[in-house]
Amino acid sequence: LDNLEAGVRWIHADSGPAEVELLVLEACQRYAESESRHKMWQSPVIHWQGGQRMAGSYFKLLSGNVATLGGARAEPGWEQAAVDLILRQIERFNNLKLPQIQAIVRADDVATAALVQRAGMTLLTEIEHLWLDVLAFHSLAANASSEPAARRLLPPSVLQWWPANVLDDSSLAQFIDKTFADTLDCPALNGRRTPDEVLNGFLDGRTLGDPRLKWELLKVDAEIVGCLFLQHHNSELLELVYMGLVPTARGRGLGKAMVARAIEVAHRSACSTLVVAVDRDNWPALNVYRDWGFQPHQRLQVWVVPS
Repeated sequence: LDNLEAGVRWIHADSGPAEVELLVLEACQRYAESESRHKMWQSPVIHWQGGQRMAGSYFKLLSGNVATLGGARAEPGWEQAAVDLILRQIERFNNLKLPQIQAIVRADDVATAALVQRAGMTLLTEIEHLWLDVLAFHSLAANASSEPAARRLLPPSVLQWWPANVLDDSSLAQFIDKTFADTLDCPALNGRRTPDEVLNGFLDGRTLGDPRLKWELLKVDAEIVGCLFLQHHNSELLELVYMGLVPTARGRGLGKAMVARAIEVAHRSACSTLVVAVDRDNWPALNVYRDWGFQPHQRLQVWVVPS
């Protein structure tokens, strides 16, 4: 673990101290949770020259059989060494038959994007991180004379919210898969993983009964038509991890209702911030979030190893 921590700190040396500590903590947790045969491929791989680190990279193995680049760095002139390290790790994950190998890179991180591109990854899409100040939202809503037309919802009596664990894991996985049909959120990833792997990725080692998870199903006219997955990161921050509707339920304003439900849960939980990540090409979802007052926070690129 000492080598892992030292490597992660060096790779992320340009980040702020608080961010580095979070990255080190996550890398150590992922390492501790992984099987022994995966550990060496989650430790940073470093190229040394004359006793100095010149290039390095590391991957994290996520739940649901996904390997994601944790970070990469190269001193000037040593970019190819970093590319070679990334390629070695990708080859290992390919040999393990992982269905999804990816890199999530900040849009302004040109150096890392160049490394993963040279390693053969392709740019899949860009993801918008949006944030809502829940306290400010409710303060404005309380003083508003009327609700904007864009936010008007179906009558509450039409909508029913059920805890997601009314379905067993297998049935829930199959339902999530139905909501992926014709999705605009990273559609190229559809079919890479099984429904069970996708569910395990969302759960990330947790169970449906975990109090940090606020997972609900939306029922309309006695039929389950949507799912809303929320997760507490701490007492202040709630993430909208995923919301999806089956194709037959789209275009009826239910997306607005699901975001309203997420805001309600955040407010009820005394969270100050609600965050969501959405594909920049998913214009219907982006419009809904903007209507509710979400603001852009950062943009991320999604790079993948071609299947």
